[in-house]
Amino acid sequence: MVLEKVTCAVENEGNPSEKGINEIQLTFEGDETYDKYRSNLGKRVAVEGQLWHSYTGHHHTPLVLRVRGMEPAFELEQPNSKSAQRVTQYSSSLPADEVKFADIIKISGARYRDARNEFQKSSVRGERAQALAEFFHGGLSIAGWLGQVSIMKTTSDGNGVLSLKVPDSPGRLGTWSNGFSDLGSGTLIPHGSEIYNRIASLSVGETVSFSGTFVIGKSDFVSESSLTEDGSMTDPDFIFKFSSIHK
Repeated sequence: MVLEKVTCAVENEGNPSEKGINEIQLTFEGDETYDKYRSNLGKRVAVEGQLWHSYTGHHHTPLVLRVRGMEPAFELEQPNSKSAQRVTQYSSSLPADEVKFADIIKISGARYRDARNEFQKSSVRGERAQALAEFFHGGLSIAGWLGQVSIMKTTSDGNGVLSLKVPDSPGRLGTWSNGFSDLGSGTLIPHGSEIYNRIASLSVGETVSFSGTFVIGKSDFVSESSLTEDGSMTDPDFIFKFSSIHK
């Protein structure tokens, strides 16, 4: 479990103090308890339990929490910059499914950055793919999400390239950037289409409401365009086919 704020533990009953704790391994009383809370993988949660120091080779963090209870907790972080304040003006009205998606991307990215070696990093990517597979179990289409225009340009053929920043996460959703990569996906915005003309009236930095469909992928369950694993996990660009967009 990745903590939202770095914490510490004071010395107690012979156990040493711990500082700079930003990740705690969760343990469960048997498989049934694990299965009960498994659907929360990749989501923001509030957890109740008993805190221990690690004491076996199966414990991978200095502190371990034996879980007694777990509930969803989707409150968004308070902004700490003028840029974040602008995003927060509309983040409170984000659809619940967009909040969950943002949580998966942000928390997985934090876990990836904190992983100690390449083995752990690759495992985190696999866990994110599993969380996304569960998130998209009902289909790859979404509706009424909010985003901030990050990139808008055209290809040599005049078709539109669009990328939107997902609030409260490092992720972006957008088309492929060229016709060759887009073969078989059809995400580029056709020149002269209704949605092309709508996008033409936008500016970088504007907030929009949009709908569309993610593209199925391999390593990340949905298609992502980064050239490296690090980029995919810490600064992801998910491929998306827009069906509508509005200010």
